[in-house]
Amino acid sequence: MIFKIPGKPIAKQRPRVTSKGTYTPEKTREYEARVGLCALKALRELKKQKLLGNVRVIIELGEKETTVRVFEAAMDPKTKTRGDLDNYAKSILDGMQGVLFDDDKQVSYLEVWR
Repeated sequence: MIFKIPGKPIAKQRPRVTSKGTYTPEKTREYEARVGLCALKALRELKKQKLLGNVRVIIELGEKETTVRVFEAAMDPKTKTRGDLDNYAKSILDGMQGVLFDDDKQVSYLEVWR
């Protein structure tokens, strides 16, 4: 399955702690919601259900859109933006969680590049 996330990618921001508790910054929540909607649209277009086994995820970050490829079953591994690649990946995986798969622990292979 391949889907695109329009707009510039947003790196996962650290949770904020206040006297009222801990919360995820709005920018991160909005981006994760956009990722989830794009993933859900791709899933529905393919008439598929949530992936239950291990998954392989490949993320290509771009200035104007991000391309995500998700494959069922584990396989043997083999532009300028700001932020750490792992933080971008985290926001994208968190956005797909509950939509494409139940838990990001199912990701057995992750490839991310700019």
